[in-house]
Amino acid sequence: MRRLFVLLAIAGLLFGCKSTTTGPDEAEDTYTLRDSPANALVKLNEAYEAMDTDAYLDCLAEDFAFHLAQVDIDNDASLPEYWGRTTEQTIHQRMFGDEEVSDPSLEVEQITLTLTTITWGHDVGADPGDPMDDRWTYRVDTDLMVYFPNSLNRRADAVVEFVLRIDQDDTGPDGETLYEIVRWEDLAASSGRTEETTWGTLKAMYR
Repeated sequence: MRRLFVLLAIAGLLFGCKSTTTGPDEAEDTYTLRDSPANALVKLNEAYEAMDTDAYLDCLAEDFAFHLAQVDIDNDASLPEYWGRTTEQTIHQRMFGDEEVSDPSLEVEQITLTLTTITWGHDVGADPGDPMDDRWTYRVDTDLMVYFPNSLNRRADAVVEFVLRIDQDDTGPDGETLYEIVRWEDLAASSGRTEETTWGTLKAMYR
């Protein structure tokens, strides 16, 4: 596999310019356009902080897979190794308040998220002349804060890895090539932080 990882020293991920696009309902959408792999992650960040399920799902491929950290699977035998886009939809409809949750203490009041790229790489695939089999891999440090009622909060700070590709089913408003996330893997939690957890642990609360 041809993969070149570039170390970005103290790089704050992904600050792209915002683009105005048109959504399915023809309403104005001011999320960052997914016109690069990095900007697809910018939009994911924006959608999470806005608690916008549709915008979040727009970043994910139809055959998307979320792979949980091994430590989470070891700690909870009921968890699968991975789940797909449909489960992501269910989770985030509950997390973002589109659907009621049975436990009021799980109602989310606010989310903040900072993604910082550690390394990224580009794999040209089996056919270097065909961009459709290219993959972009971003290893990212996360600082996710989820705020619950009664001043409770949970922090996820595990390193995660995103694999992206060209979106074959959608283009931008002016024909721009768009990118989508096909795989997301929780790796390991950072040490030394309070209430340390993984993104997968937080998601699993809403399955």
